[in-house]
Amino acid sequence: MAITADPCGSWSERNIADIAECMDIAFAKVLADEFDRLTAGMSSGQVDNWLQRSEESILRLRNSGDMPNYSDPMVVLRYVVLYQLGHINLAYTLVKDATATGDNRLTRTGRLQVADFGAGCLAMQFGLALAVADALESGQDIAGVWLDAIDTG
Repeated sequence: MAITADPCGSWSERNIADIAECMDIAFAKVLADEFDRLTAGMSSGQVDNWLQRSEESILRLRNSGDMPNYSDPMVVLRYVVLYQLGHINLAYTLVKDATATGDNRLTRTGRLQVADFGAGCLAMQFGLALAVADALESGQDIAGVWLDAIDTG
């Protein structure tokens, strides 16, 4: 897909699927640019070794739940590729499902407070923003949204 000057269209044309596609395009571009920046001047062997170490670090998270070495920028890139968009979608779905009522409204009162423990890479913030945008687009009255993002790192 070619990236145009305005790949996401005008505000009046957007819907949640379009926003998700825009985020996908933006994440891909930023990740590719950051990978190129981080590996500039490295030999292919050095890049391969770094990629292997970052994969091993991420596998610790998947296999044993141990925290990867997030101080390594390649580990962070790998985490974003493997988990970030899926976690944003999970957060979006969680907020939509947890707050749905019989009339499918985001909230009954127009107010929503969310506590995110292990906020990390902001997946809940993105997901919550998308859920609220979706609700506003459907004509719901949202008086306020509060997010307590808590992380030890």
